[in-house]
Amino acid sequence: MLDEINIYFLLLLILGGLYFILISLFTIGWFRLRNHNFYEIPDISSSVIVAMRNEEENIYNLLQDLKNQSYKNFNIIIVDDHSEDQSSRIVNNFIFDHPEMNIKLLHASNHGKKSAIQQAILFSSSEVIICTDADCRLGNLWVQKLLKRFAEQQVLFVSGPVAYSNSKSFFQAFQSIEFLSLITSGAGAIGIGSPVMCNGANLAFRKSAFEKVSGFVGNKNIASGDDVFLLHKIKKNFGSKAICFLKDKLAIVSTESAGSIGELLRQRKRWASKSKSYKDELTIFTGIVIILYNLLISILVIASIFNHSILGYGILGLGVKILADFALLSSGCLFFNKKSLMWYYLPVQIFYPFYTTLVAILAFFTRNTWKGRKL
Repeated sequence: MLDEINIYFLLLLILGGLYFILISLFTIGWFRLRNHNFYEIPDISSSVIVAMRNEEENIYNLLQDLKNQSYKNFNIIIVDDHSEDQSSRIVNNFIFDHPEMNIKLLHASNHGKKSAIQQAILFSSSEVIICTDADCRLGNLWVQKLLKRFAEQQVLFVSGPVAYSNSKSFFQAFQSIEFLSLITSGAGAIGIGSPVMCNGANLAFRKSAFEKVSGFVGNKNIASGDDVFLLHKIKKNFGSKAICFLKDKLAIVSTESAGSIGELLRQRKRWASKSKSYKDELTIFTGIVIILYNLLISILVIASIFNHSILGYGILGLGVKILADFALLSSGCLFFNKKSLMWYYLPVQIFYPFYTTLVAILAFFTRNTWKGRKL
């Protein structure tokens, strides 16, 4: 019969091995991705859609970035999701000041980001829908870079790169590394032909594909996930080849990291809570392996306080994780021009298993809130 020590070793062997293989595959996929600068912008209509709630501090900057796009032939649809500040007034003033731009401001009929996005899509007559968030900043080639990927008829869904703009303090650096790991892992999964996740701050899709998969039907009441659930639906209905990642530095969308620990935990548990409703097998498997492996490392490190003989297993678990993540994260930092983040790599890796375990517990056992609204 296996004793406690041997059980820990067996779990490390199984979960550590699966984690190492999984991250290695994502790393291979990341390096497989290529830039496609040779494409011409297709003759295709497009709309940029933004769901906005209480974004008076950010929406003007986003509209300025859209105004400064080098490619001009697109529409803009802003949906105000019952803002309680001056967001709508700022948009209306911008529309008045820039009559040359085709901007429409809609007021959400229902509550929630998915409903707001769906309302905008129904309003739009464009062939391609481009999505970002109200608190994001965009380079002036962003729209044309996304549209170029639709030069291939088989491409129905394009996921783009997103990064945090600030990483000066340890707290900001921690968030930047964690977020970068999510983006590069999602990109790497697309690179090996097995998409599992994307980010709604930078994506585009054909409206016909959205309609074919019935949009957000089946997950409208789930907090967050407007991006990932749509990715899964398109993957299931059209296959992985319909999905691509835009690995182009000029297409990077930047956004601000959370300003406090409380804000960070609320955001991450909202993201994690949607995993309970996933139906894609690979995504479920990926989530289980990552959560269980980080949980195991946390248990081993805590248990070693009472049983010093276990400490070696905790160190081994951390070592495997540090080794597995290094190539993907260092390459991601290089792509996003954030090489300085690697100075924080080791301390972040030591803290990360406990953080992941806490987020998972909060996601499964507490309710979500977003901008003063219970979800």
